[in-house]
Amino acid sequence: MGKIFAKVLINIGLIPLLLASSTVEKDKFPEPLTKANFEEELSQGLHIVEFYSPYCSHCKTLAPTWKDTWETFHEEGEKLNIRFSQVDCIESGDLCSEQNIEYFPTIRLYGPGQMIKTYPSNGKRTKEAFINFARKEALDPSNIDPADWKSQSNLLTDFDMINLLGGKGEKPFLISFWPSMGMKSTDDATEFLNCEECLAFQRTWKLLSNSLLSSGIATGHFNCLDYETICRELGFSNLATQSASREINVPRVALIIPNKESNNLHLYKRPFTLNTDPYEDFATRMAYNSQVPEISLDELSQIMKKDLNFERNSKSSVFKQDIHVVFSYNTTTVVPEDFDILEHVFEQVIDIPHAYLHKTDKNLMDLMRNGYEELYQIINYNNSEPLKILDDNFFALNTITQFPTFFIFKDGDLIANVFPGYSTTEMRNIDLIMSWIHQYTKPLISELTLSNFEDMLSFERKLYSQLAILFVNTSDTNSILESQNGLRSLRLAAYDFEDVRIKSNFEKVLTTRRKKKENVKLLKGKGSKPANIVQAMRQEIEHDDGSRVLLTYIDINEESNFLRELNPSMENKEPHVGDVVLIDKIHSKLVEKNVNGEFLSTSSPYDIREMMLAVGIPRKSTLSTLFTIPLANDTKKYSSLLGMTGMFAVLFVLAGVVFSIFTYKLYRRRRIMWNYKTKRNTGGLLGKADKKEFQD
Repeated sequence: MGKIFAKVLINIGLIPLLLASSTVEKDKFPEPLTKANFEEELSQGLHIVEFYSPYCSHCKTLAPTWKDTWETFHEEGEKLNIRFSQVDCIESGDLCSEQNIEYFPTIRLYGPGQMIKTYPSNGKRTKEAFINFARKEALDPSNIDPADWKSQSNLLTDFDMINLLGGKGEKPFLISFWPSMGMKSTDDATEFLNCEECLAFQRTWKLLSNSLLSSGIATGHFNCLDYETICRELGFSNLATQSASREINVPRVALIIPNKESNNLHLYKRPFTLNTDPYEDFATRMAYNSQVPEISLDELSQIMKKDLNFERNSKSSVFKQDIHVVFSYNTTTVVPEDFDILEHVFEQVIDIPHAYLHKTDKNLMDLMRNGYEELYQIINYNNSEPLKILDDNFFALNTITQFPTFFIFKDGDLIANVFPGYSTTEMRNIDLIMSWIHQYTKPLISELTLSNFEDMLSFERKLYSQLAILFVNTSDTNSILESQNGLRSLRLAAYDFEDVRIKSNFEKVLTTRRKKKENVKLLKGKGSKPANIVQAMRQEIEHDDGSRVLLTYIDINEESNFLRELNPSMENKEPHVGDVVLIDKIHSKLVEKNVNGEFLSTSSPYDIREMMLAVGIPRKSTLSTLFTIPLANDTKKYSSLLGMTGMFAVLFVLAGVVFSIFTYKLYRRRRIMWNYKTKRNTGGLLGKADKKEFQD
């Protein structure tokens, strides 16, 4: 009995020691993976793997950061099922060769059985950046493949390709072109020529080939090293060259439209990515738009009345707002040549996110008017203001066109736009049409991030003079509902502002007409030369459509530092759901408060409208004072121009501001005149990767 008790005591004493030993072992920085355990380790969960050489200077610099990242994140990583690992390519040279490692350090994300993607070459090599990357990838459901999925892509020969290009295909075919030889399946282990991303893109292509099955789009892959001539003819010479070229390759993608013998191959022109979404969007929209299907009045009406929300899985999600370009024609007057323009529009609409091309022989003017009538019903919310109604003369002026013509409808937007085509020449000028389409293809409300902020600021400044920014939060149900209400209120304020804007622009047209008429009368009274009178009568009347507001939103759950990036003085300002900020794009000023010094909020659409007027149409505003803040990054941009510093940079900025103030109105006037003359003065339709900073 005493011996048993002694053993128990010994065991009890050993337990803490064993647990401590286990904890130490578990928390110890792991040894590099080897060929013996690489596949077994990577078969479970996700792994971010650094392939390094102990003799590489960049690797030595990265080493303490990598260890610090592991020590900080490994417990959280266990919960997220993602780990940081390493491979020493001197000790495990065969393994690194099998993985096509060409430089050090190479950092890749692996899932069970295969490589998913390479860490971005422009990504920061900091602990914070690595951890953020790990969290993002761990929560991305596309990073975990169904174990039994196989690629559905068809191996295409030169004979198959010739048949597809000859219009003999039965369905749209999305094809990937590879710098490879003899790759029968994109699941196969294959050696690629100077293609760092090809291994990862095999997984992308497998997912894509499966997801497109339900869309009726076939997928295929083509080995350019087997059929060099065809790839060169298609413009993929770099994929078909077996010389020791140092040019870095990536697979190319194109869609072939069936039942067309010419102009049926359309290249994917967006930046290369391992994300399947852009390729799926390209293929499905290109296949859909190539048919230019008919759309009904009821469908368009439903599009205009969509109630957008911030739930990502909703068909009416703010995160996916469709743009509908509609070719409207009259069956009694249309001729076959009128439809030729659709071939050219179809090719370019694909470059506009979420844009679809339709046609209809229905009267869309009544539908457009109905949208305005509904707009006026909702903006008469303030009983202290006179009743607002649609001006028939304005509507007639802004819907002058001839048929056929184009309309643009947007999800959730009551306002449609019609192409101002006054002659057959304009309706056959693809550059003029696409220029007009691009002006109106931002959705009702666009997501704003630090990465696209400069693009939003510069987008069509002559039309959109200000940005309205709504702060939302999509992290939980209550915040989503609050954000939803904020969006409705911001839209109400924008529509209320739109009433003043269109009437203001119409007043300018009437004023110009009156002055023109008075000038002609004066010349006649003076007995001027007939040529001078005729010249005055031919004066073009500008139809200014400027002073618009571009609606945007920021998800504070993802862009919490946005305000302090705009101006450091706002560091202590914590945005709340429903807060609104206006940015004067012309003068680079930010407005966040109303006339009483209170922060703008969707709780008062009237305040938002008043501040929009003060920023965009001052002559229609009753406000004399604005609480404005300069944009910090605008100052940085100019002070760094040409490397200037000190007083010279300040003087340059001041001179630029003064020059901008005096020239802006002249520029806008001449730009409008140029656009108009362009319509009249046309002949129509007839007649590789950078050197990687952190790598050896």
